[in-house]
Amino acid sequence: MPTIYSTLSNDRTFPKYEPSAKDGRIVRNRYGSAILIKGGANVANKHHQTQKFVETEVSDAELKALKENPVFKRLADRGFLTMTKPSSPKRDGAAPKTEEELKAKAGKKGVDVKLNTADAEE
Repeated sequence: MPTIYSTLSNDRTFPKYEPSAKDGRIVRNRYGSAILIKGGANVANKHHQTQKFVETEVSDAELKALKENPVFKRLADRGFLTMTKPSSPKRDGAAPKTEEELKAKAGKKGVDVKLNTADAEE
């Protein structure tokens, strides 16, 4: 079964419409059912942990209907929904720099850096 990966914070439903015929011609589309894509990414749970993406399995028929839905296409184009598993989420700009990042930045400026860590003292 195909899997859709979502970075949306809330659940999202996509309606499936069925044609409504009158006298042999389609008059309007009638609401048939809905496809639920789970959300909850970047929302803290009771343990204050957050997920970067949420997985939802859909059937092949549901996937075909989703690919025809203009709202699903727009969210997929903007990167909120994808069919491939995200490799690494975007780095938080407020997070402290890692040792490798500090050394790389100092190396560009031609500075030799020794970090004050427990491993360096031994």
